[in-house]
Amino acid sequence: MTSHIISQRIGWLLENEGDKPCEEIWAEAVSQSTGSESPHHHCPAWAGKGNAAWRNGIFRECWDVIRACGHTMGVVTCTPSLSAATEVKASAKHGKALPPVCGRMPVVPSWGSVTERLASGEMVPRLPLPKFPKSVVGSFSQALHCHSVNVMKVDDAWDFQLQETPCRMGVREASHMESCLAGSWIVIIGASQASVWTQQFANLLAPGALDSRRDGFVSDGVYLHAVDLVIEKGKVVHKVVEFEGGHLLEDHRGAHSDAHDAIEMPQTYARLAEAPPYNRSSGQIRLTHLIAEFWDEAETALVALDLISPGGWKKSPMFLIMGVGLWYGYAKGCALDWCATRPSIAGLDLESILEMFTAGLRRMGEKLQTFCTSGRAAVHGCTVMSIEYCSELYQNTVYVHLHQAMKRGIKPYVSDKIRYFDLWEFLEQVPEDCLFGHMSPASTSFLIQALLDGVCPANDVADATLIAFVGKACRSRQIVPDCPGISCGGYMYTWDFALAQNCKLVAAVDPVLEEKGYQPIMAGPALAAPWMLRASAQATQAK
Repeated sequence: MTSHIISQRIGWLLENEGDKPCEEIWAEAVSQSTGSESPHHHCPAWAGKGNAAWRNGIFRECWDVIRACGHTMGVVTCTPSLSAATEVKASAKHGKALPPVCGRMPVVPSWGSVTERLASGEMVPRLPLPKFPKSVVGSFSQALHCHSVNVMKVDDAWDFQLQETPCRMGVREASHMESCLAGSWIVIIGASQASVWTQQFANLLAPGALDSRRDGFVSDGVYLHAVDLVIEKGKVVHKVVEFEGGHLLEDHRGAHSDAHDAIEMPQTYARLAEAPPYNRSSGQIRLTHLIAEFWDEAETALVALDLISPGGWKKSPMFLIMGVGLWYGYAKGCALDWCATRPSIAGLDLESILEMFTAGLRRMGEKLQTFCTSGRAAVHGCTVMSIEYCSELYQNTVYVHLHQAMKRGIKPYVSDKIRYFDLWEFLEQVPEDCLFGHMSPASTSFLIQALLDGVCPANDVADATLIAFVGKACRSRQIVPDCPGISCGGYMYTWDFALAQNCKLVAAVDPVLEEKGYQPIMAGPALAAPWMLRASAQATQAK
């Protein structure tokens, strides 16, 4: 059966059985593509449907082919949510040379697949596995008793493999981050999701750096105006939190109107001048979050960063990360107070919202061409994020259109200094659920790893290639059973509770992979815009 016939079958299933969960539709399409004469005969009809099929490694490989068929038809495909850790069952191929770390690229590679390994909770060496005698290799647990190895127990580890890109994402633990970012100033501009990134980034660099309940703020994307930290040798030496607290959801109306911003934002930016003097030799890392629901707020933040001069911080290499967009989606058709933070645009139709979003993106693109190439962020450059895919709610038409508008609008400005990160596509690959529309500590740590590839030296990474998470609230499946509602443990929001539990990221080795060598598992075309693949290919060839 050809790919064309398969795609026709998918189209029929979507039209006639569209009320089924997407996992069932795609599983049925795969099962009906099998047969001895089919080029997809390796897709096992016996794998079952939904999560049962997904746990089979061979089926997962075929999944990408089927999704690609749907992608070429313009059909919205999905990746099934996993209710439990999965483990690849495909027979191992012969080991190949490990691809090099990607390094800085105009488009952060987000096209690939995340495979969960070590799902049984084995003891995992954080250092490369010693070369055991053949008599010992057969039993990993026996080997641990025979040799002194630095080990810790993890529930699972993620293996992220890229498609159509001859490189891999490096794994950087806290020590690598400190080495790379020493003397730098990381600025994260955005709303509540950006505050999640900031909290997890801070707690990776300095465990316990931020705790929203202890530090008197809520990550609501409305009233948390700024967080400013200076970290030295894993300790916080300066902290400012600018939170306009005491508000309820019904108080959101007008919170980001032009008039309100004109009063509140200058007070916020003024607090950036409170940081201690810049001292590169001490290994300082400054981490700042500035709120921006809309592009004009992000523009104002850039102006403020350009003007900050006290303490010598203009000498610090800045790494700018910017994620703006979701609040335009919230405003579309808005008739409630919680989404009317800017009443002048609340309730506009889709066309008007997209026009406003695109115009703001163009203005920002022009400003970034100076700020990121010859201005404050000329050394590390900038990374501009698309809106994120975080749950089925984001399949709403307005979010899909905003994502597409971002891809089209950012293209003319993309370079090795203005990098584009398609967070929507990236999170579709991650086997992790969100917490009421916000990323978990695990998925946020994973995101940070991808971001650092564009800043940090490619040769300063862990020897191990898998990413593992250590903590009681890293994964959504750890959190949701005890925190089924939007609030948890005395925190207003469950994601704030999870972030305060200090999830640690470690590099891990799968003993099976260590013995057999690198095992590429990806097949099929990458689900990325052609211009994004070309930009990455050209960057790879130029290295």
